[in-house]
Amino acid sequence: FLLQLTRLTSLDLSLNAWVDDPLLIGIAGSLSRIVHLTLEKTDVTDKGVAALSSLRLLQHLDLSRNSIRGDDAALAAIKSLPALRSLLMPYCEVDLRVLTHLPPTLERLKLSRALYIGDEALAFYASLLQEGWERGAPCSLRELDLGSFG
Repeated sequence: FLLQLTRLTSLDLSLNAWVDDPLLIGIAGSLSRIVHLTLEKTDVTDKGVAALSSLRLLQHLDLSRNSIRGDDAALAAIKSLPALRSLLMPYCEVDLRVLTHLPPTLERLKLSRALYIGDEALAFYASLLQEGWERGAPCSLRELDLGSFG
């Protein structure tokens, strides 16, 4: 029935074990007006996230506490979201590669309590970001949460 609610702009499916990749793929194909999508602690993985690139109006995406590792297809989908302003991924299994796959519109990124990243990896990704910013790569990030990262 969810996929028939084509006028939805906000959808919170948090804490529902029945929310999985096939459903997320259906949402991405049917609910093009979604602006706010919350999927905290569902059964969504990288495969479902990879389908989100069709949600061109999506501004807020909460993927907290899911089995998301940040594979190339999922990160490419996130980067391709032209309106995304807020991305929440605490307690996911992503690494700092996500920092190199941010859409230029992103203002808020929460990665607290994500997979452990050592000091060397942190320094490496920080240097990549710095190089990108020095080359004029657009960045709207205003809030970055790496609390208890690692």
